[in-house]
Amino acid sequence: FVIRDHPQVIRTAERWNDKTYMKRLLQGRSNNVDFSNNNHFLFYDQSKRRPPGWKEPTERVRMRYDEWLDRAAASDDPSKPHWYFRLNPGKYLHLELNFFQRIKSVFIVEPKRQSGIFCRFGMKGIVAESHFDESRNMLALLGGKRRYILSHPDQCSKMSLFPNDHPSHRHSSLNWSNPDWDANPDFASTKVNEIVLQIGDVLYLPTHFFHFIVSLTTNYQCNTRSGKDEKYLNYIQACGD
Repeated sequence: FVIRDHPQVIRTAERWNDKTYMKRLLQGRSNNVDFSNNNHFLFYDQSKRRPPGWKEPTERVRMRYDEWLDRAAASDDPSKPHWYFRLNPGKYLHLELNFFQRIKSVFIVEPKRQSGIFCRFGMKGIVAESHFDESRNMLALLGGKRRYILSHPDQCSKMSLFPNDHPSHRHSSLNWSNPDWDANPDFASTKVNEIVLQIGDVLYLPTHFFHFIVSLTTNYQCNTRSGKDEKYLNYIQACGD
């Protein structure tokens, strides 16, 4: 489901769309930024065994908000380098996003199992490959637009997931922007639905739901997780993950 027009979310979005306010909030500090040679971003777990010939799909660099903003405005050519900006964690995020505070609410199901607040800023054109998370997820869009293509866990068998011991486990191995239909015929029958999140929208993603994300504009998103629900775990286990 999607929550819209929540007063606290709207107030935060208004502040964060003021570039002067954001520069003052972040105080010129360097933040972690994921770098890709194109517009595709595939998560990987550094603790997993690396298959022969495997290369890290992205690099981690450091950058200030204003530096990232300049790059975000420069180009949205999918074949050119892209940068995915991450805010440093800290108490300031809990003050800014007070709707994600650790109390039971429409946003937080299990306060004791909340795992923090994570914010990513996307350049126009960035694609985050389809994957599932192993916890409940609340995603607030505080600037720009993002397209979410969602799939129920019962579609898992059609996703061609990476093996569980692969660095990008939990992710589809397919290029959803240009899938090889002949090599993956079942993928054509995958059932999905989609939504375009706009400023002030908060999307709830149940545990194990697949999501493929496209940044339609420069955007700001923050999410928080609070425990997990094993309602759909049997579908994931059937896929061998």
